[in-house]
Amino acid sequence: MSDVIHPLALFRLSVLGPLASRDKLEHGELKSIIKDLANKTYNIPGSKRDQLQPQTIERWYYVWKRGGIVALAPKIR
Repeated sequence: MSDVIHPLALFRLSVLGPLASRDKLEHGELKSIIKDLANKTYNIPGSKRDQLQPQTIERWYYVWKRGGIVALAPKIR
């Protein structure tokens, strides 16, 4: 097993930073923070886009909660 973390997983965790750094969220805070994160622009690796959909950020959050940073790496198709 490699100890190298996929660059896209690092990017995704950097987006999730305000959520990942919190132990507990108050009621409604998750949606509010996700909305704020979706309103920002990003330098997305391998993409010409610069914004993320709230649903994408929410999906990444739950994937990270279940599997950590390695779960944020793209799946091989």
